[in-house]
Amino acid sequence: MNRTSFTIVLACAVAAAFCNHARAETSTKPWLDGSGLLPPRHNPARVPPATAPGTTDDAAMVPAVPLAALTQEAILLFDAGSQSNRHYDLVTCLDGLTFGFGNWPQAEIGAFFSALMMDAAAKAAVIRRFAEAFEADPAAWAAFRRSASLTQSGATQDAVETGIMRLLVSAPKKNSPVRANTDGTCRAQAPVSGAFYQTHRAWLLPAVRRAFRDPDVVAFQVRYWEQDVITPAIKHQQLLGLPADGILLMAFYESNPGQVPTLQAALKKKHAPQTLRAGGQSWQWNAPPSHLGSVTIEDWHKLLVWQAMCPSSTNKFRIRSRNIAYFSKYLSHQFILPRERKSNQTTVPDAGSPENCNPSLVKMRKTS
Repeated sequence: MNRTSFTIVLACAVAAAFCNHARAETSTKPWLDGSGLLPPRHNPARVPPATAPGTTDDAAMVPAVPLAALTQEAILLFDAGSQSNRHYDLVTCLDGLTFGFGNWPQAEIGAFFSALMMDAAAKAAVIRRFAEAFEADPAAWAAFRRSASLTQSGATQDAVETGIMRLLVSAPKKNSPVRANTDGTCRAQAPVSGAFYQTHRAWLLPAVRRAFRDPDVVAFQVRYWEQDVITPAIKHQQLLGLPADGILLMAFYESNPGQVPTLQAALKKKHAPQTLRAGGQSWQWNAPPSHLGSVTIEDWHKLLVWQAMCPSSTNKFRIRSRNIAYFSKYLSHQFILPRERKSNQTTVPDAGSPENCNPSLVKMRKTS
């Protein structure tokens, strides 16, 4: 068991309440095609089972690879929106390139593929799948060979490995200002200098879209994401004294620490913040407002962190889908927001309402 997996298992052992209501692991195998590839356009936590490959029923879905319950719950929340695009085979032009279920940007290419090429199973899989893609698409192989300055005429595994090391492990370290449409197409149709996707799309799309459906590559993506997001989330949840499901809130934070500057500054100094800003003003971390009555300090901390993550500008204001899903599941039974609705017996906050991010407008929900 690697260090990341041990940390997550330990978190579940300590926070049994969370792991008990998170999705349980299943022994049902995921559907694989004749080449042993997972279905396209799915996240690692939810794919059709081998027994029902055509199903669209969420309740029937199974993990693509073995997952800790905590990791599975986090992935499902990150992919809660219809446009979240947390697919393991994602390749789009945003930021020059955005790829994988972790939505890693262009600046992450080198670190990601360096780690992948040190993982024996993932390395073998990605080389094999790239080679298969190039054998099926001679134009893609020609583009890859040209870009990597390869002398080999055929897509041998040695040639593919050399190309991956040259093009991906040694890839650009900066993002590129390219925006993507909701369907993944690029707004800038002409190539943008420094944009990896637009420069290399002829080979990148067929190769990555195939390789990233291999179970060994998906399993690597999960481990890489756990180390990058879940492990520090557990550490910071414990430092802040948040309840167990606060790990999920902190996972949202870890994906973009700059969204809560005051919290970021405090965590760098390894202590809880004295205040956090939400709804245009600062709120005391350890002093819940009097209008919330008997709220526990733990619930106040969760609410305040959730509201502090709201966009700071009201221009095109929108609360992220994962935050909406978290509130519905973990906060709605305690708090009433000023603008919310019922959907299938679930309380859903209005994502476009800045009022939902103001602690002074929150009410306690009466319990029977």
